[in-house]
Amino acid sequence: MAKKREEFFLKNGSLLLEKLVSSLNGRSNPIRNFSIKELEQATNKYNSSLIFDRWTYSEWYKGSLEGRFVSVRKFHPVIDDAFLERVIKEITFATQLSAHKNVLKLFGCCLETQTPVLVYEYPVNGVVPLYDVIHPSTDGKSRQRLPWKSRLRISGDIAHVIAYLHTAFPRAIIHREVTLSFFFLDEDCVPKLSNFFFAIALPEGRKYVVDGVMGIEGFIAPEYEMTGMVTEKVDVFSFGKLLLELLTGRRTIDFGPLGNDGELLLQDCIKTYVEDHELDGFVDASILPRGGEIHEELQLLAVTKLALRCIMTAAEQRPTMVEIAKELRRIQRGICSNVTLTPTSSISPTASMIQMANPLNQLIDVKLDVTNYPIWKRQVQTAIRGYGLEGFILGTREVPPELIQVEDGTQMVNPAYISYQQQDHLLASWILASMSPSFLPQLVGCDTALDIWNTVGHIFTSQSTAKIMHYKHQLQILKKGSLPMVYSTKEAEILQT
Repeated sequence: MAKKREEFFLKNGSLLLEKLVSSLNGRSNPIRNFSIKELEQATNKYNSSLIFDRWTYSEWYKGSLEGRFVSVRKFHPVIDDAFLERVIKEITFATQLSAHKNVLKLFGCCLETQTPVLVYEYPVNGVVPLYDVIHPSTDGKSRQRLPWKSRLRISGDIAHVIAYLHTAFPRAIIHREVTLSFFFLDEDCVPKLSNFFFAIALPEGRKYVVDGVMGIEGFIAPEYEMTGMVTEKVDVFSFGKLLLELLTGRRTIDFGPLGNDGELLLQDCIKTYVEDHELDGFVDASILPRGGEIHEELQLLAVTKLALRCIMTAAEQRPTMVEIAKELRRIQRGICSNVTLTPTSSISPTASMIQMANPLNQLIDVKLDVTNYPIWKRQVQTAIRGYGLEGFILGTREVPPELIQVEDGTQMVNPAYISYQQQDHLLASWILASMSPSFLPQLVGCDTALDIWNTVGHIFTSQSTAKIMHYKHQLQILKKGSLPMVYSTKEAEILQT
């Protein structure tokens, strides 16, 4: 038995190290190697009562390890070498992406089993599969359904993390399974991407790769299904279907054709509802606006139109995930580029703001990089304060109402709201210009000054936390060791025998 564990450890460990080196040049977030015994104790020998989700190839267990709850993902036995390679790639991608706030953080894995077992974070108040709070229960039990405001925010978070996969690394990562099923919600309703089983990295400098067709029925882009060509637009198509599920509460495969001919395309069906403004026949009844809330109705229409663009049959007609993330941000804030809202007047940023161009260039002497965040933050905040704009980055500047009622009882966009948005966008551009270009991919979808300021702070807070964790791991090396060191030691022992 011990010999078998060592063989599995060597095989899995060598495959993992090979993938880490080839994919990440050997650089990745540190993960820990757990023993079989530790995980059996953590899950009470994989007691079925601890399972909180089941997928096609794995089960998820709630475990307790060293005084904290963890999520333990146990794959089914290896079917073939291709299956094992996908599990190893799962670890590689999860290691690479764990620092993102919308990715379930990978703590480590056990390599002593035929198929590695993965250990992730488990939020304080538990995890809820996103699929379960969108779709009606099939077992007759009542489920709490998410309100529209939460669904819209979640869609923005999902768009942001997929855009991050596409843009943050030299080799764009295509997920190929952007569906509700592979996102968990934490206690704050923040979605966490928790699966990379079919993810693939494009060759550096290339826009596509040809591979076998992978994915879930109803979410596979038509050009991918026909040619096997994997591009970023494959994820865009899947995301469009995900948006439709968030809007309707129905599974994509439940969208049957309308009309007697049975040939009406899904896009045409939805377009009919949108053009007639018949939300009652299309949108999930639990999120329909009540009492004539024009703001929410406009949001629903805008997101529906965005979803239609995402599922266009021609890939080149679909937007990019970066464009989608930005559009959802605008919709959340009430600036819907694809819904007509015509104000009676337009107020531009103040003349003094335009004339001063970018004053930060003149008042700070550093460009933000990995070494100078405290200095950069202090200088930028001082400069912004000097112009009376600090409220934009602190969140204390009062946002004017988006819509106002005029004498005839109709609503119009508030000119003061437009002025606020324009000033905020100009300030955001100033802040972005004070950064090194290497930071910009991490700010995908952040197009307000507050979003940018908070996201940069989160990035450096996470990096500080990672450094602390790294030092803790170093202190544990003599007892358990980091994954590469344990692997090297085991390899040496076996070679000697």
